[in-house]
Amino acid sequence: MIDSAEELKRREAFGALFPALETLLDEYAAESRPVTQKEYIRYALEQIASGAMTPILLDKIEERSVENEAVLDRLCATLGQTLAYPLIQRLCVAEPCTPGKPSR
Repeated sequence: MIDSAEELKRREAFGALFPALETLLDEYAAESRPVTQKEYIRYALEQIASGAMTPILLDKIEERSVENEAVLDRLCATLGQTLAYPLIQRLCVAEPCTPGKPSR
């Protein structure tokens, strides 16, 4: 799955990766999964969310779209630090928001 995700990222077919992320998040949340499988699923999520996919995910977070909110919340909760650093970095370089005007 990771190799296929890398190929999709190389082709800039980022939209095709969202269903894969959602499926992996569902599998990660399954209580019946052994810890070792959950660790590998988390690793796969980190690999898919990294690189060229990270700015796409950050853009989706900024959109605050209702349809993406649940998946992105679960992804952030699962990956934590992996997405935290790029998000903090983006916030540090973002232009300040003017009251009544949306940022970026």
